Amino acid sequence: TETLSGDASLEILVRVTDTAGQSQERRISRIVTARPLRLLLLPECGVLVQNVPNRIYAYASYAHGRPAAGARLKITDQPEEITTNDLGLAVFEMTPQEDTVALTVTAVDRDGLTASHSQTFHCGQVADRDFLIRSDKAVYTGGDTLVLTVLGAGVEPVFMDLIRDGQIMLTTTIDLHNGKRESQIDLPPDLVGHVDIVAYRFGDAGLAVRKSRSILI
Repeated sequence: TETLSGDASLEILVRVTDTAGQSQERRISRIVTARPLRLLLLPECGVLVQNVPNRIYAYASYAHGRPAAGARLKITDQPEEITTNDLGLAVFEMTPQEDTVALTVTAVDRDGLTASHSQTFHCGQVADRDFLIRSDKAVYTGGDTLVLTVLGAGVEPVFMDLIRDGQIMLTTTIDLHNGKRESQIDLPPDLVGHVDIVAYRFGDAGLAVRKSRSILI
């Protein structure tokens, strides 16, 4: 056996030899764990942003890595259960009001296996300048229209760059109105590959608050 982050890897070797001296063997490995069902919560921009609706992704999986599809999740202060898709993912929204948010998620899979997990999240430190960005999809085709939603306090503009392989492909400025703005950006027809959306805005001290996310074209 071998210990792996609190789990144990059990390896069994079986060898059979017949009367003629011919032998065959088989080796199998299994994980022994007290946590067969695993849960993880991940904010869409890595950290939470105060006073705006944040999307939080919940991921359920088993100890061997297979997604837990169809698991029912109950999250702190969420009125309804959510169910994971075939990839073990589910999403919910919440609007943090404090600097720190503690969440607990409990899960029941299709076979009745249960698990519970707690995480504490810290909101961005520049509450009046913090923001988040949200794309309408994760995968696009060259020439598509990217719909980018920006949420945040204050009226300072958000500057946005599309970057591929370290090169800026497109730059635009997004002005917020009542804490929100939806911007439509036509992607160049010949743009393909992994692209980073990098957005930033400046506060009174001239320091930049930066957010990014990746898309595939």
